[in-house]
Amino acid sequence: MRVGIVGAGPAGLSAAKHATIQGLSCTVFEQSSSLGGTWVYTDKVGHDEYGLPIHTSMYRDLRVNIPKEIVHYPDFPHKANTRSYITSEEVLKYLNDFADFYNLRKYIQLKHYVMKIRRKNNCWSMRVIDLPNKQEIELEFDAIFVCNGYVTKNNMFCIPFAIVQVNQ
Repeated sequence: MRVGIVGAGPAGLSAAKHATIQGLSCTVFEQSSSLGGTWVYTDKVGHDEYGLPIHTSMYRDLRVNIPKEIVHYPDFPHKANTRSYITSEEVLKYLNDFADFYNLRKYIQLKHYVMKIRRKNNCWSMRVIDLPNKQEIELEFDAIFVCNGYVTKNNMFCIPFAIVQVNQ
């Protein structure tokens, strides 16, 4: 079975680990230059060298607001000597350590942008751009995990309101 995974953040890494443990063929597509998803911090704004929006929901010196004891993969706890409220850099290191421990890097295609996924001939067709080579690729998978996170696009709500004057 061929599994395609969109995103190499926490959910994508977990999906890749479980797919490979089951002996499935898997490929993870990550549009940025590193794994970690929302935990990759940058000061840069605007667009990257490929014209894609630069995304980070981090800010410098961020600390996680829940203890590390409840923010980890069940079979991969944080190191015991790590304090409870960790920094975003420590979370990113943890994710990289997880990927290394389970040998996941070989399945991750960095700088690969997923353009389109559709059902085709009893499988899933995925159109991907290899960003550095500007090459469009069409691949087929038996299963797809979309793990690009709910924080990848701004979600601005328009809440209508009225100003009410109270007569005194």
